[in-house]
Amino acid sequence: MGSRGSVVSSFAKLQRAMWSSHSRGSVRPMALKYDVSGKNEHFAGFAQHDSQELLAFLLDILHEDLNRVGKKPYFMGVETDGLTTAEVAEESWRQHTQRENSSIVDLFHGLLKSEVTCLKCSHTSLRFDPFTMLNLPLPINKKKLFTCTVVQKKKRPSTMYGLAVEPDLTVFQVKNKLSKLSGISEEKLVMCELRRAQIHTLLVDSRPISFYRESHFFAYEVIGQSQQLSDLSDQYLKQAKQDATSVKRAKDRAHKAREEKKKEMEKEKEKEKEKEKKEAEIIEVEDNGKVEEDDANADDEGEGGEKER
Repeated sequence: MGSRGSVVSSFAKLQRAMWSSHSRGSVRPMALKYDVSGKNEHFAGFAQHDSQELLAFLLDILHEDLNRVGKKPYFMGVETDGLTTAEVAEESWRQHTQRENSSIVDLFHGLLKSEVTCLKCSHTSLRFDPFTMLNLPLPINKKKLFTCTVVQKKKRPSTMYGLAVEPDLTVFQVKNKLSKLSGISEEKLVMCELRRAQIHTLLVDSRPISFYRESHFFAYEVIGQSQQLSDLSDQYLKQAKQDATSVKRAKDRAHKAREEKKKEMEKEKEKEKEKEKKEAEIIEVEDNGKVEEDDANADDEGEGGEKER
C-alpha cells in the first residue's frame, strides 16, 4: 500500500515549510495533495471529503512507507490461558510491533481490549486488537446552561453565577439554587429578562426555566415578597395573551371579510361577462337576420327585372 516514499517526502517538505522561520504565514500543500490523490482517486479533485477518512489514509500510507519491518512474521494469536490481563496486553503489543514498527505506530497506535464471557460455562475470552482511531459518541448535554447576575439591595457589587439545571426545573427552584449561592432568600429574589438596559419580562415562578430562551438573566433582591410580583407578571402575561388572541380574531374576521368581498366581486365580473356574451349573441343573430333579409330583397329585385324583360 506504500507510496515508495513520495507521500513521506511531500509530507516532510510540508512540515518544514510550516515550521520554518522563513514561512510567510500560509503554505499551499499542493504537492502532498497531488501525491495523496495519485494513491487514492477518492481524494482527487477539489470536492469536500471527510477529514477522518483523509487522516486515516494518510496515517496508514505514512506508516507503510516508514515501517521498519521488511518481512512480516505470521502469528497465530496470543494464548491467554494462565496469563494475566497485563501479560496478554504485553504479548499482543509485542506481536503487533513485530509486524508493524514505525514512528506512526509509536505515536498513534494502541490496543483495544475486548472481553467476552460465555453465559453457560463462564469461560472468558480476552484479546487486544490494535487500532489507530476510536469512534466515540459525543455526549448530549440536556441541561440548560445560563448565567444570572444577582443584584442586592445593599450597595454591594453584583455577582454573576453560572448554572446548569434540568430544563423542567421551575423558576422558583432555580431561585432556590441562587439563594444557596448568594445567601438571599428565594422569597426576596425576582428574576427577569433585560433588554436595552430595561426590564423586559418578569419570570413566573411556576413556569419551567426552559420556557425562557434567554441565556442570561438578572435576579434582584426586593423588599417585599417576590411572589406578588411574579403573580402580577403572570396576570400581565395572561392579559397579553388575551389581547393577542383578540387581535388575531379581529385580523381573521377582516381577512374573511376581504375574501368574501373578493368572491362577490368575482361573481359580479362573471355576471358581467355572461351579460356581455348574451348581448354579443343577440347582436350576432340580428346581424344574421338582416343579412338574410337583404339577400331575399336582392333575389326579389332580380326576379322582377327578369319579368319585365
